[in-house]
Amino acid sequence: MRTDYAVKVFAVAVLLVMLFMLASVLVTHAESVVWDKSTLSAVGACRPGGVLKVTITNGGQAMQGPVAYSFTVNGSVVASGAQDALGPGDTAILNSPPYPNTKIEFGIEQRPGHPGTGSVQVNMTCGPNAVSLLNFLAQSLLWWLR
Repeated sequence: MRTDYAVKVFAVAVLLVMLFMLASVLVTHAESVVWDKSTLSAVGACRPGGVLKVTITNGGQAMQGPVAYSFTVNGSVVASGAQDALGPGDTAILNSPPYPNTKIEFGIEQRPGHPGTGSVQVNMTCGPNAVSLLNFLAQSLLWWLR
C-alpha cells in the first residue's frame, strides 16, 4: 500500500516539475519578444497594365529587422519577399505582377510584438491600362475614317 502512495506522490511531483518548466519557457519567450516601436502602413494605387503599386511607410521608430510581405491573387501567392528595415518616416514601394481586372491582395507583417493586428492589408482591383484604352480608341477612329 505504501508503494502505491509513493508512486502517486512521485507522479504528482514529476507533473508539477514539468508544469513549472513549461511555465518558465513560456514566460522567457514572452519576455524575449520586444517590439521595436515601428508601425507600418500601406497605401495602394493602380499602375498601367493591372499592376498594384503599394507604398509602405514606417510611422514609428526605426525597424530592427525585415518583415515578410506577399501579393496574392485568387488565394495563390504570386509574389513574396522580405522588406528591409525602414527608419522613422521612411517609405518603400513594392509592385505586384500584372493582373488586369483581378483583385490583388497585398499583406505585410508588422514587427514582432506589435500591439496591432500583426499585419497590414491592401486589396484592389486594377483595371486595364488607360493608355492602351486611349490607343484602342484612336486606332478605332482611324479605322472608321479610312
